[in-house]
Amino acid sequence: MIDHRLLLGASASISFFFWGMLGVSIGALLPNAMHTFALSPLLAGMVFVAWSLGFSAGSFAANRLLRIFGTVPVLACLSALTALFALVQFATTASGVFYIVYLLLGLCGGAIFTASHTLFGDLFTERRSSALAILDVVFSLGNMAAPLYILMVLHLQMSWQSFYLTISIGFAAVGGLFVLQLLGPLATGARATAAMTGNDRTSLALSELLFLGLASFSLGAIEWTQNVWFVAYALDVGLQQDIARYGLTAFTAGMIASRIFVMAFASAAKFAWTQRSMLIAALLGELLVLFAGSAPLILVGNFVLGIGIGGLFPIFLGRAMDRNPTASAALSMLMVVSLTVGGQVASFALGAFADHFGVSAAFYVTLPVIATMSVSSEVCRRLDSAST
Repeated sequence: MIDHRLLLGASASISFFFWGMLGVSIGALLPNAMHTFALSPLLAGMVFVAWSLGFSAGSFAANRLLRIFGTVPVLACLSALTALFALVQFATTASGVFYIVYLLLGLCGGAIFTASHTLFGDLFTERRSSALAILDVVFSLGNMAAPLYILMVLHLQMSWQSFYLTISIGFAAVGGLFVLQLLGPLATGARATAAMTGNDRTSLALSELLFLGLASFSLGAIEWTQNVWFVAYALDVGLQQDIARYGLTAFTAGMIASRIFVMAFASAAKFAWTQRSMLIAALLGELLVLFAGSAPLILVGNFVLGIGIGGLFPIFLGRAMDRNPTASAALSMLMVVSLTVGGQVASFALGAFADHFGVSAAFYVTLPVIATMSVSSEVCRRLDSAST
């Protein structure tokens, strides 16, 4: 008989692939949206704000939803809602609806991320960090697939909003998979899994939660700074546009490689030296980006930076869940919200610095952020060790 854990895990992973596509499409389709809806650059930037606010709120709400309804029913319902909202985005001709739908998609996304992390934490207790890394790898693959798919859609002279129709069909299929597992032959196992939602109480001390949140905030700040501002930085220091985009691809490739390592070598990922090596790699990579002065070394630096930070999220969350298996949803919510807020604060803060000092000078703020991430994660680890 097919293991219901594998089917549930596969369903959540497919969902993360489509979320990876949807998340990165915001920037990729923004020029098209600006033209269609006659948006100014400032108003266009508010799309990210709507998405992020929804994502944070959805992650907060997920904790209560999971306790009331269970993990699998919540994932089934939210996947169906995401399919509906994506269909509306495909059909809309009003800018107001465009913003509202992104807010609603963010709500569903934040809740699904927390629910999926909780699901994997409950399903694969013996290899939590490795299992959580699978979700990150699939999400990154969606990030890489979306620009290629969008290029194909535009090359075929289809409407740019056709992308959302594909997303709608994908999430409708994912929702159907979850529903089948609640109603079909695997219903007994799925319902048992749905009941494993835990609670919002954690044995972690307040200081540990604060440092975990700070490490996640810093991680989000570094990741989104590279995603949003690296191309502008590379152009500012004299790189060609194509080389700048290759640099961003190198960063994504490094993150995927790091997550595959955590997925394949779960036992090694639990050691302190692994986390410290990744943090050192992140610092060295960013130093290369800032001081190398040549295109090949900057690309190498971006790849090394990706290796350094790519696997940290599943390591941080997996270690916290190992200590607090009944508080998986609360811990996921803490990290997802901290990561999202860190990314948004970094994006706006670096933009403000760039207005005054230029992009290349503003990019140096990434060094103290990496230092903050390193110190806070090390303090969190030491507090964790001291309490066990």
